[in-house]
Amino acid sequence: MGSQGGMCGFSRVLLRRCLRLANVLIFMGGLVLLGVGIWTLQDKSFPSDLIRNSLYLNTARVLTAVGVITTLISVFGFYSAQKEVKVLHLTYFVLISVLLLVLGIGAVLAYVFIEQVELTM
Repeated sequence: MGSQGGMCGFSRVLLRRCLRLANVLIFMGGLVLLGVGIWTLQDKSFPSDLIRNSLYLNTARVLTAVGVITTLISVFGFYSAQKEVKVLHLTYFVLISVLLLVLGIGAVLAYVFIEQVELTM
């Protein structure tokens, strides 16, 4: 009666593996964002007008910060998947939801202000 066998055990294993796969993908995405942000800040081959533009530098800083935050959230997700505590899972999913909401707002703002960006570039 108290065993973990059957369908319930299989669904727990499947859920744990899906959570780990999602964490790996989020971790890789965070590292890519971090890498692109650092590369953009360090690369000096762009024209001097573009580097002096505050929009360009602020975008690179935001990319770096989002990469660090995403990587940290992913590490927290690995920890919550390992410990299997419901509160940690709930906290992880709230953090991921907030991150996706912020990314969605950023995408909408980028679409709305695309003309201003094109004019400054």
